Amino acid sequence: MSIRKAPDSRYPERPWLVEVYRDGKRTRRRTRTRREAIQIERKAQTAPCLDPRGPEAALLEYLKVIVPRLKKPSDPRSHARVLRPFIDGRGWDDYPEIQRELKKSHTAANLSVATLNRRLALLRRIGRLAVEWGWLSVAPQVRLEAESGRERFLTAEQVEALAEQMPHGGNVVRIAAYTGLRRREILNLTDESILDGGLAVETLKQRKRAVRWVPVPPRLAHLLDEIPFAITDGALRREWEQARAALGLKDLRFHDLRHTYASFVAIKGASDREMSELLGHTDPRMTARYVHFRSAHLKGVVKGL
Repeated sequence: MSIRKAPDSRYPERPWLVEVYRDGKRTRRRTRTRREAIQIERKAQTAPCLDPRGPEAALLEYLKVIVPRLKKPSDPRSHARVLRPFIDGRGWDDYPEIQRELKKSHTAANLSVATLNRRLALLRRIGRLAVEWGWLSVAPQVRLEAESGRERFLTAEQVEALAEQMPHGGNVVRIAAYTGLRRREILNLTDESILDGGLAVETLKQRKRAVRWVPVPPRLAHLLDEIPFAITDGALRREWEQARAALGLKDLRFHDLRHTYASFVAIKGASDREMSELLGHTDPRMTARYVHFRSAHLKGVVKGL
């Protein structure tokens, strides 16, 4: 649903535009007043269900049809196992109560807001799919919780200490911390990924596959000879958990190595555009999170003025 004031010279007497999604199709209507637009929206929201199947059936259909095509199906399957007891035997009208119960359960279990949001997002996803499949005329609303940003950065000494604790995955850690590549991107590297002293990585950018090139620091150039790395994802996870426990870094995530790389290049004075290209960011707000690391560099720039 969408209501907004969007004047059109062709319809000067009807400045309000309401978009209604029904049976998987979009219908646009123009009205004289906002009140008329709200009435159209409410009428669509109270439209009868087009199919008797409920949220649990939609979740099972999602697991059967959509998840096998995903690049990493284990995460949605894990979230689905947690979500299913909350929607068992429930209808689409129960969505507000389902959300309250889900939030209460996660609070009691002291789980993170991020984890709760992944499951709320799945709840929202199956509702929207039900509309696409013609089961519903309007998807139930699901509101995600506000998340506070979490940034964890390591020093060069901590990166090396981690790598030393990992006999087979140490160089994977080094590549991650000094290129900003994600774990999956590193494990997918092949001989053909090595290009001009750096790494060409295939990525999904605005739903289109693209290739970005990431330079490798000269002092780590010898690590390119080890690509592809002879370690599985499971073995890497085990070594990582053992290494962080040994160093007292139990809350450290592998993705924090990417944040560490961002902090390194920010300290070196990289511009927003350079950081965006190095990290493969499409949203400038993602890069803006590291601006505080430039303070020391900027102080050096104006020193002596």
